[in-house]
Amino acid sequence: LSGRFLSQEFHQHAAINERWNNFTVTEEMGLRCDSFRVQGSLSGILHNSFKDNFASFFGLEYFSPMGTLFISHSRAVTFPTALDKVYERQTLRAEKTYQTQIGIRSRILNKKGEFSLCTFQKDLSDLLQWDSSIQKVYNVDKAKIQGVEAEFTYNFNKKSSIFINYTYLSAYNKTNSTRLIGRPRHKATLGLEKSFLENFQWGILLSFRRNIINIDPENATNTTPGDNYFVANTHLSYFWKENLKLSLRCENLFNKHYQSVK
Repeated sequence: LSGRFLSQEFHQHAAINERWNNFTVTEEMGLRCDSFRVQGSLSGILHNSFKDNFASFFGLEYFSPMGTLFISHSRAVTFPTALDKVYERQTLRAEKTYQTQIGIRSRILNKKGEFSLCTFQKDLSDLLQWDSSIQKVYNVDKAKIQGVEAEFTYNFNKKSSIFINYTYLSAYNKTNSTRLIGRPRHKATLGLEKSFLENFQWGILLSFRRNIINIDPENATNTTPGDNYFVANTHLSYFWKENLKLSLRCENLFNKHYQSVK
């Protein structure tokens, strides 16, 4: 990487986040020049029910005439919620995720559009998994989720935009080499946003999920192909003041029965 430094950013930020029964302190830093940017953060997490833990992020962006190349690596921790504890099959452990992502973003079509393409991989320990056959939450010892994601965004004008996203997903239980339940192999999403009457904004989100594996309701030790499904959500927002927005959301317009899994 080469280039004259246009600016240099270095800052430390201490943030306190109190959510449920955990306490988080975060330190952030960044460095930027005309051809690249580096960002990083480290968070210490104290929890009164689980062993003390941490989260981290490191990201590098390289700016070229073709677009922005980026790579990042992060560690995240997900604690069981109060509802998870109600439905736990055994004593639950906190979920740990190591994620690596590599991709490119590029402005196209007279800079009105943006296209991005990336590949990602998540290695998970103690994945929190919902078993619909017995209505219980349990931990998967080791899991891997990897795939490729492509997204296109286009701004027709200052008031209208559209985005299209497609993700190919491969999600496996590494302990027994089986697919993770509830996670579609193919995900496609179409979104539209439209502003009108100065302070109003309307949007709709259409999602399609295909090739899903679920627990066999007749034999909980087996899996069975799940149904493909299509979901539509819409919202209407009113921007009352600069820092105040009122929103009305309507999810699952066609009342489709489905289970959303991260």
